[in-house]
Amino acid sequence: MPADRLGGKSLLTAFTALPGGTQLTSILHPRDPEEASIHWVAQEIREHLDSVRVALDGLHAEMVNASEKRRRAARERHAHRQGVKLQKFSEGDFVLAATATGRSGNKLALVWRGPKRIVRALNDFTFEVQDIVQPFEMSVRHASRLQLYRDARRGQVDKLQEQANYGEGGHLVEALRECRLSPDSHRYEIFVKWYGLDDVESSWEPADSIKQDVPQLFHAFLDAAPHDKLRSDMATALASPTSSSTDVPRLPRRRTAGRRQHQRAPTT
Repeated sequence: MPADRLGGKSLLTAFTALPGGTQLTSILHPRDPEEASIHWVAQEIREHLDSVRVALDGLHAEMVNASEKRRRAARERHAHRQGVKLQKFSEGDFVLAATATGRSGNKLALVWRGPKRIVRALNDFTFEVQDIVQPFEMSVRHASRLQLYRDARRGQVDKLQEQANYGEGGHLVEALRECRLSPDSHRYEIFVKWYGLDDVESSWEPADSIKQDVPQLFHAFLDAAPHDKLRSDMATALASPTSSSTDVPRLPRRRTAGRRQHQRAPTT
């Protein structure tokens, strides 16, 4: 018999260089008085395996067709629902991609990250998207988990990359509204409008963090009002190498209306 360790050669061939063979020349049927050769048995086995392979391929094709029909019917039912319409995307579009972070009740909790670029359309509903910052990772997303990035047309590549870097934290900066000197921390803050959130959800963020995360937007905010004294003072304070420890003008602390001031009686 051929041996694997001998490269498929039989022991007889390996030691004597003679062609190998088998001592079994025929097989008797256990019940009928019939005799079958080894070659006939091998041929019957091959034909049986071929027929089994054809049957399995046909079964798998039927299962794939049935599954595709069910998916197509589900997509058609979803598309005919009132108010449900998937957005059309094309290669080269800048989009935001949603990532599920868990569930809130019966609904998925999604976090939108990006912008990313669509590099290939796998079909009408699935797209291959790529990060626009290193390491330029690729991922496959469904159209229901994508939305167009509306500022991509007027945004430059460096600004889009900054947005992508900052957006990995979970939110995108849409605009910088105004700045102030915080009455509590006595540090400069910027009022940030977040992409995808309502105006009432805008928040005051530390100016040094905004400058570090989105410097292009920060400098554009300063250039928009070059004669604004508060913005100029903020830029001067943050330009200092020790801006984190630079003393800034302190504002008087706010007092709660109706709060009574107690004075300690002098001791005698």
